[in-house]
Amino acid sequence: IFVEDLELFPDNGNSPAKSFSDTVSGEPPFMFAEEMPEFPGGEDSLKVFIKRNLQWPNTPSAKTGIVLVEFIVEKDGTVTHPTISISLMPEYDKEALRLVGLMPKWKPARTQGEPVRCYYKMPVRFTR
Repeated sequence: IFVEDLELFPDNGNSPAKSFSDTVSGEPPFMFAEEMPEFPGGEDSLKVFIKRNLQWPNTPSAKTGIVLVEFIVEKDGTVTHPTISISLMPEYDKEALRLVGLMPKWKPARTQGEPVRCYYKMPVRFTR
C-alpha cells in the first residue's frame, strides 16, 4: 500500500458553511484561520501516520483513487465530525474514516493568538 503524493488541503474558505456548533459555547468552526490546524510533527508526520496505519480494503475489485475526508479540529486539538467529501467506494470511505478516528490530538488552529475550531480537508490516496 502506498500513499503517494499526499497533499493536505486546509479549507480555503470556499466551501459552504456547515451547521456544526460547539454544544457548550455555540461557536461555529472557522473555514480558515490565521494559523491552520497541524498534525503533531507536521505534514511529513501525518504522511508517515497514514502510511503506517492505512489498511487496504478487502474488496472483489481493487480500486485506486482518493477519498477526501473533512473534519473539525477542536480548540483542544481533538478531531471530530469526520465526513466524506469525495467518495471512492464505501469500503475505502470506511477505511479513511477509521484512519481519522485513530489520529492523536492536533495542534489547534489559532486566530488572534487564541485556539479556534476549524475545518480541515485531508485526501487519503489509495495507490498500489
